[in-house]
Amino acid sequence: ILLGDTLSKSEKESLLFINQCIDQGRFHKAIQESKRMADASADSKVFLYMLSRAYMRAGDNDFALEECDKLLARFAGFTDAQLLRACIIARQGDFENAEKEGIQILDRHPSMASAHYLLGDIYMLVKKYAEAEIEFRTALKLNDKNIDYKLGVARSIFMQGRKEEAISEIKKIVEKEPDNSPAYYWLISFLISSDRPKEALEIYKKVTATAFPDISIFLLMIETYKAQGKEDEAITEAQRVLIFYPDNQLALIALSNMYIENKDYEKAMEYAEKLVEANSEDGLSYEVLGSVYEARNDFKKAEETYRKGIENNPEYIALYGDWGWLYDQLAQYD
Repeated sequence: ILLGDTLSKSEKESLLFINQCIDQGRFHKAIQESKRMADASADSKVFLYMLSRAYMRAGDNDFALEECDKLLARFAGFTDAQLLRACIIARQGDFENAEKEGIQILDRHPSMASAHYLLGDIYMLVKKYAEAEIEFRTALKLNDKNIDYKLGVARSIFMQGRKEEAISEIKKIVEKEPDNSPAYYWLISFLISSDRPKEALEIYKKVTATAFPDISIFLLMIETYKAQGKEDEAITEAQRVLIFYPDNQLALIALSNMYIENKDYEKAMEYAEKLVEANSEDGLSYEVLGSVYEARNDFKKAEETYRKGIENNPEYIALYGDWGWLYDQLAQYD
């Protein structure tokens, strides 16, 4: 649907750019480009869909739902948007309604593989792993070439305790699809969870030696190292992300936060400033920079940073709380 004949060459290029930004964790750029193209393109439906999806992947589920509802108000019956809406409300924790909406879509389109896959994902969120497996396998029967559906089956059986079976299934996938980053992500994740860190690390080093490794694999290892108390290794991996993706928001945020924890405020400031430079209209960037100033007890600069963030992105609600609290604190000393 999203790469149909209705799109011009430049529109397809823009769409691919948006997808790349989302996959690389450059959510603000994906949102900016989606908004620009929604205004410029004759087929705004596609880019409005991408806007909602970009917000969801960035974790801004309220904005994602708002945009998705606007999309459905204009294009009633747009099934992909209906699926996206169910996914968003599931991420908001409204599993009951997400399941209802997924089932309603399946009632209308019983042979729609992506609807079965979505329902499987919802069941995963509510820990109904056996039901999830059924939906993933149904999706796979309808489209036996889809890697996501194969990975869904592996994820569901892993969570049912059939760990070796799941690892075996993932290994089959990477043997046939050696460039499939999501498969490697789940293989590494399963191995770590199965107390096989040495094997996981070997695969990780192999995968991240490629030209543009999947950002999610880096982030998985960063969080793994942090959980193990290996801060230096976590910092090293976050810095490696920036070699491939210099303005990656997630890596810059991780580095700034880790240096704050280590009380190396100069380094924390360096990465926070890079974050703002790369994403000057993104409220989250200013929140990160403001938190560095707070850690240094420079509350006036923190307050100024939050205020500037609000001016640049008045929709980013979290900044109002940060700024208001600091404003009240500073007022006591004026």
